[in-house]
Amino acid sequence: MADIMSLSRAERTERQFEFFKAVRDGMQQALARETQSPLASLQRTGVQGRAKRPAHDVVTLMEWQRRSELVFGCVEKIADAAMDPVLVIQELDADGNYQPYNATHRAPHPLASLLAHPNEFQDEIEFRRAWVVSEHIAGVFYAEIVRNNLGLPIALYPLNPAKVVPLVTAEGELTGYDFINNGRSLARPIPPENMLVRKAHDITNPHGGLPPLLVALGSVDADAAQTDYIRSFFAGGGQPSGIISVPTQMGDDQMEQTRQQWTNRYSRRGAGAGPAVLQNGSTYQKIGANLDEIDSSELRQQFEARICGVFGVPPVLVGAYVGLKQSNNRASAKAAQEDFWVNKMSPLFTRWRSFLSHRLLSEFEGSEAIVAGKIRCAWDMSTVMALQEDSNDRHKRALEALQSGAITLNQYRAQVNQPADDNGDVYYLPAKFSVVPAKEIGNARGGQVAPEAPPAE
Repeated sequence: MADIMSLSRAERTERQFEFFKAVRDGMQQALARETQSPLASLQRTGVQGRAKRPAHDVVTLMEWQRRSELVFGCVEKIADAAMDPVLVIQELDADGNYQPYNATHRAPHPLASLLAHPNEFQDEIEFRRAWVVSEHIAGVFYAEIVRNNLGLPIALYPLNPAKVVPLVTAEGELTGYDFINNGRSLARPIPPENMLVRKAHDITNPHGGLPPLLVALGSVDADAAQTDYIRSFFAGGGQPSGIISVPTQMGDDQMEQTRQQWTNRYSRRGAGAGPAVLQNGSTYQKIGANLDEIDSSELRQQFEARICGVFGVPPVLVGAYVGLKQSNNRASAKAAQEDFWVNKMSPLFTRWRSFLSHRLLSEFEGSEAIVAGKIRCAWDMSTVMALQEDSNDRHKRALEALQSGAITLNQYRAQVNQPADDNGDVYYLPAKFSVVPAKEIGNARGGQVAPEAPPAE
């Protein structure tokens, strides 16, 4: 570690670039070996062989969000859930406890004010939604930082990740960001310090991220293909593709006319590929499978489970078929909400809290205070409905605490959302228990307090 820290920034950047390049080259070599393997020829699953993975540039990924109902549903569920927590800035007091910043200051912290009103077009909710969508679809979230005359951030403008291009030297050093709009670049690139960048982790790309959509793209494409197949089936009038045999010789135009006449008459809105037209005793041999010959329900569930698993969203929360089939009651939906927050949203907000503390809070506070934990970003989760205790359970727990003498009457009333009583600062102690002062608890025997020793004469 000491050797690394003794290097200059340029030398450390060069080593980091070499590490990522070695990882990427190793993965590419492994892929090449798999392609050249004798087993590669056995991977053909149809006439055209193994299906190719869809294109995965940022523009294509954004189109998939619009095309796939499940991808859209998962991202929207995460974005909706991200609206609930409230950002708070906390300071460490003299007793070592964290207190809200506005408890000791008249005005809210400037970072809280900035994120509450990031720009003139968006509020805090829309800003978070743009963050969630960009990070889960493109793998990276960009926002340009606008500063005042003192150099402090006063506005944040989210940018389309498909139009942002990191400018990296041959040595791997990031020099800025370009924004390509209608084929035109910026006259002056955006400096790295004026770009807020939050990336999904990708060990092979130091300047980009690995989005969940890219990981799940194979299942997303297969799920869309199954949907397209079923749609084509019903577009053809609910009839499987067939063959029209004609005993005579026909030209290409006559064959196409015959096929189109059949399609217009028997298919839905005249759509669909239509039947094949064979002549002079030609025959057709089927090598694929019809809809009733494949377990489409099982396949659908597999694709949906994989997609939802990658996004971290329980299927039942987005109305996926696999979730509805396995969970059909209110209790299971509540358990799914809790699982969603424990395993997806809570880790997400933990990462956001750390990112905001070290990237944006440091714009207003000293780095030493942040590293020492004297001031930090945190989240108030009291507004998250999925994390709140059921009202019946809360009433039962509070009543048991009151009856056992653990809380006062007014404390009980506060827990059940009732106003305080003027005579409510009292405890209800069970009659079968004896009251023993804490300092005399060691002398108690059988519920009795040992008598005090007589004063010395």
